[in-house]
Order: sequence, then C-alpha cells, then structure tokens
Amino acid sequence: ASNSLPFTVRAGNIYFVATTGNDSNAGTYALPWKTLGQGKSTRSAGDIVYFEDGLSTTTVDDYNSVVWLGDSGTGTAAAPIALVAYPDATVTIGNDAAYSIRGNSLHGANDYWVIAGMTLLGTLELDNISQWKVVGNDISCPHGSGQSACVHVESTTNVRFYGNSVHDVGNQAGTIDKYYHAVYFTTNSNHIDVGWNSIVPNPTHSTTQGGCRAIQFYSTGGADQFDLHVHDNLIHDAICDGINFATVNADQGPVEAYNNVVYRVGTGPDPGNGASNYAGLNLGSSGTPTANTEIYDNTFYDCGTRGNNDSGGLTLFTKARMRNNIVQTSSSAPYLGVNAGGNQLNGNNNLFFGSGAGPGATTASVTADALFVGASTGDFHLAAGSPAIGAGVTTPATSDFDGIPRPQGGAFDLGAFERP
Repeated sequence: ASNSLPFTVRAGNIYFVATTGNDSNAGTYALPWKTLGQGKSTRSAGDIVYFEDGLSTTTVDDYNSVVWLGDSGTGTAAAPIALVAYPDATVTIGNDAAYSIRGNSLHGANDYWVIAGMTLLGTLELDNISQWKVVGNDISCPHGSGQSACVHVESTTNVRFYGNSVHDVGNQAGTIDKYYHAVYFTTNSNHIDVGWNSIVPNPTHSTTQGGCRAIQFYSTGGADQFDLHVHDNLIHDAICDGINFATVNADQGPVEAYNNVVYRVGTGPDPGNGASNYAGLNLGSSGTPTANTEIYDNTFYDCGTRGNNDSGGLTLFTKARMRNNIVQTSSSAPYLGVNAGGNQLNGNNNLFFGSGAGPGATTASVTADALFVGASTGDFHLAAGSPAIGAGVTTPATSDFDGIPRPQGGAFDLGAFERP
C-alpha cells in the first residue's frame, strides 16, 4: 500500500541461493541453497528463486548450456517461474564458450519464465517456447559467431525483452560476421515487445571483427512476422543495421518502432562473409503488405555512413509511415538508401538534416539542424530553440524516451525526447 502501483501477491514459494548455503538446506533466506543448479531444479510453477551476491557458474549443465531449462518444467499465466538476482547482487552465468541459458521445449512445455538481473556471458537462447520475460540483464558474447546472436529467439512467441544491456557482441571473434547479431528474433517469432534496452554490439567499433546488426527480425524459412514493438531503446555502434525488420507483414498485426535513439550504426565495413545492409532502420517483407509499418518519435543520427546503395538513415522496401522522427545524417549518407527508393514511404512532420532536402513522399518536413544538447557525447535531448520543439503531431507515444509525458507544450516535439 506504499504507492499507487497495482500488484498481486500470488501463490508460490520464495527460495534463496547464496555462496554460504548448502544444497541440503531448505532454500530459505536463513538456510539458502548453494548452487544455481539446485535453485533452477527445485521449484514449481509460481516459485521465485533469488540468487544472492557473488554467485557464479561457468560449468556446462546440459545441451552445451551453463543453465539448461529444457527439462525444468513450465509455469502458467497465473504462476510463472522466476530466476532473479537479489537486488544489488552480481550473479554471473556463462563462460563465453557455451550458451549461458537455454529455454527449450525439446522434452516438454517450457513456458512462462522470468529471467531477471543476471550477468550472462554467452548466448541466451529461447527456442520453440512462449511467454518469457527477460528483464534487466547484462548480456555479452565477445567471441560469438555463426548464424546466431547474443540473444537468439527462434519459433518463440510472446516475449518481453525489457531493460537489458547487450554489448560486446563478437568483438573478439577474429572477423566481422554478417550472420551474428546482438538480438535476433527468427522463424515465426511473433508477439514480441522489445523496450528500454541498451544495445551496443561493438563499443570499440573495430573494423576487423564484431557482430553485424543490433536488433534483427528475420524469419528464416518461416512466415513474415507481426505484432512487433521496438521502443525506448538506446542503440549505437553497430556495423550493420540498428533495427532490421527484414521479414514483416503489418497486415497480420502491428509492426512499429518508436521512441528509439539510434546513432552511429550502418558504418560498415562489409562483413568478411558477404555484404550486408547499413541503416538506422531497415524494413522489408516477402510480400506486399497494404498496412503501414509505423515509425514514429525516433531519433536517428549519423546512420548509414558506409555510403553504398544499401546505406542510409533508413532503407524501406515495404510500406511505412514516418511521423515525428529526426533523421540527421552526414553528407555521405542519404536519408533513404538508394536501393530502397522512396516509393514505399508516406508520413508527415519529420525533421531531415544533413543531406539536403527531405524525401518528397513526406509532408510538413522540417529541414534544419535539430540542435541537440550534445550529439558528440550521445546526448540527443533538444536544446532551447530547437526547430523540433512543438513541430510534431499526436502519436500513440504518450511519453518520451525519458518517461516525460507528451506533449509538454501545445504539440509533440520531434524525435525521442520531449523538451520539458
């Protein structure tokens, strides 16, 4: 009753694992277990297992994963299972040579799990499952490579991926890898919500090694994807695309990107195993959807400097509506990739600056410097006097990247930030 946020106290046990524990204990706060393996195995639907500070596990459990959850049962909608780092605790899972955590339906249902607050070293994989929440984890894969990702989600639906930090993706792998990405939703993965994450695949921005894209949706061998929501993410330093909606169909359900800050992506060089695409946001479909992918209230800065025909602030190969975005580029990068053209684009009230006049397919464009507080230091708040202030239209984004309600004045500001 201490605040106005609603919550439910549900049935289920709360267990604890600590370095001072013993696996023959009862798993209570006073008598905790000792190992992560005991914590993930000895629980039922509705249970929460807290891992206390200093716990670390690097030994492979099963199926080349340090924590294998494929045989660990399932939660329910009313009673999910949660593996959570205790507040302020550092809990490390993985060794960068195997999967850190794998959820899989190989031997039975494996749905309704929560993974929160962990430090994961090595790929987190969710395969053919549903209703998982991955919240507030630190995830890195320095030696990652191959047709996968640091977060690899395949044939999996109803995923909530919130507040995670994904970084150092393949930056010690020895080469740039076209097929390895930071966060990858593939093969019939639908009903996905990706929000409030920091995704920085290659913070050192090496020209000789690293992963390719920051967020990718590509349905390998499956149907086009839908009901996809990518919002409030900070994305930068990706060699290839920042956000890649490669195989989507908004006719089947909404596809949208809003309140994202995307900068210094699409820089190249070409990956060692073939050319890629280099944009702040890329959009494609195997068909010809009649519904728009909605792109609104985003800030794209310094994207697509690779400078070839597959580079740009955005590359749009299927129908898209842009509203309230800022697309500020250098003179070497067009607003729209040459190969994509502009015939799929419609929309209004966007700011385009750096490469001449804005696309003719949009209306009410602002063509002036957005006047960021400090673009060179990654601060894309609007300075006083910015032409983006009050230049927008009303969109579904009722708050900005910082959670400030929109609008603060008479009309929405452009970009991911509303000026108070």
